[in-house]
Amino acid sequence: MRLPETLRRRLLAWAQDYHSEARPSDFLIQNENGPYLARWYVIRQGRRWLDRSPAIRRLDLEHENPRVDGHRRNVFVHQFLASDDDRALHDHPWPWITIILDGEYLEHVPADARHPGGPTVAHRRRAGDVVMRYNAVRPHRIELINHRPTTTLSLTGRKRREWGFYCRQGWRHWRDFTATDGRGGSRL
Repeated sequence: MRLPETLRRRLLAWAQDYHSEARPSDFLIQNENGPYLARWYVIRQGRRWLDRSPAIRRLDLEHENPRVDGHRRNVFVHQFLASDDDRALHDHPWPWITIILDGEYLEHVPADARHPGGPTVAHRRRAGDVVMRYNAVRPHRIELINHRPTTTLSLTGRKRREWGFYCRQGWRHWRDFTATDGRGGSRL
């Protein structure tokens, strides 16, 4: 699905004016090479008006896993500054919708959904694309094209589970995968 170009440009200008260029990020994730992902909260832990949104309700209704907790939805602007860790695909704790506002990336997903730790296929995602994952356990990995930053607007459903990485030995909780005490992803 794609947004009309005029709407994409307006959303990008809004994101830059009120979030990414107006103030420091609310959350900055680092990797071993430096800043990886900047996040600006538009709505943190959701608001009641989101409960009435048909798209957000669908995120909740089409998920087959039981609710982990009652956290409300989030809306945030992301700026990817580097590619995801290439050792493994990861999933998310919630179903989500992402609108690519600027830039592009490759989204690596399992070639066979039954084997999320196996071979992958890549889908090119461009500015204006809308990507939806109604199933939070569907893994992926983001690879920036030519290391160019990419800006997205993301809406999440309710938290359903913890998130983690899909390794040769199966799913690993993110804390175990990122651990520096020998349990980390380099050993998985």
